[in-house]
Amino acid sequence: MQEDAAANIAISNEKVLIIITRIIVYGCMRRQDSMKEMTIFDGDPGTDDAIAIKLLSLSSREPQWCISTFGNMTWDYTCLNMHLLSRAFGMKSRVACGIHEPFDGQTVACGDFHGPDGLGGTAESLMQKFGIKKNIIDSSSSIADIAQAILSSENVTYIVTGPLSTLAYLLSDYPDTESHIGRVYIMGGGVREFNKDGDREYNFAGDGIAVKKVFSSSLDITLFPLDISHHFAILTPQQIESIDCTSMPFLHEVMNTNCRSNIDSGLPGAVLHDALPVLYLLEPEKFKVEDMAFATDNTGRIWLSESGKKVHVAVSCPENLLYERVKGAIEGK
Repeated sequence: MQEDAAANIAISNEKVLIIITRIIVYGCMRRQDSMKEMTIFDGDPGTDDAIAIKLLSLSSREPQWCISTFGNMTWDYTCLNMHLLSRAFGMKSRVACGIHEPFDGQTVACGDFHGPDGLGGTAESLMQKFGIKKNIIDSSSSIADIAQAILSSENVTYIVTGPLSTLAYLLSDYPDTESHIGRVYIMGGGVREFNKDGDREYNFAGDGIAVKKVFSSSLDITLFPLDISHHFAILTPQQIESIDCTSMPFLHEVMNTNCRSNIDSGLPGAVLHDALPVLYLLEPEKFKVEDMAFATDNTGRIWLSESGKKVHVAVSCPENLLYERVKGAIEGK
């Protein structure tokens, strides 16, 4: 009997060892898979960035990295805002501070389109809520850290919703990163619609040299120009009021600030440009995409040209897609 008991114990221990080994191997495989696929969000928060990041935070494609670049606000604001949004949305992403000025060193006039702090005046209350101080930006990861992460991954999806400065810097100073970036989704530019002088769009005008560098690369680019966002990224005042922001009241002011500024500019409501590339990442089948070729110059202007850079251009999506997804994300449905 004792021999049988001992044998049973040995068999049980062996089974436990097999189970533990399988768990360890599975965990290692999961870690390896995570190194193969990586998502980076590079933005300039920004009221529309805030909604884009909210959408990302609830998906299976939560980015491993969130990079803040100058644009909608100066670099110190955008970097602080990226930390605040990451904390507010409970994200595990590493936050890195990207480039703080365009390649030509010119000062970018940001204005108060997105409120005094880029988040519709809500940044201070978020800082108090989460006990975050402005010096948190000192703990941010560096561009060198981002480059190393990209080089350690086999297939990076890179989303840009602000100026292309950080991406262009990576391509220039860490050229080996280019072969590790599989897809780039860019909110920027305009085919027939513009919001800056000289037939330009705000993000691209913010650093024209960076646009030139990125469009001169071999990257596989999908572009989300003003031509789609001015028609398919709009939330009317009525739609905003229909969204229950009880769980995150600051997002109500974020959307209303965006709405007021865009109505003052002659548009019918909030324009959440930056949500479109995120929605495409999550539901590409919802978008109609056409291939076009663009030439560029150092001012950020792009124009159709048969000899230019061939890119995919998102031209349409279901009319209520943005509203339905934003409402669902904020209300937790």
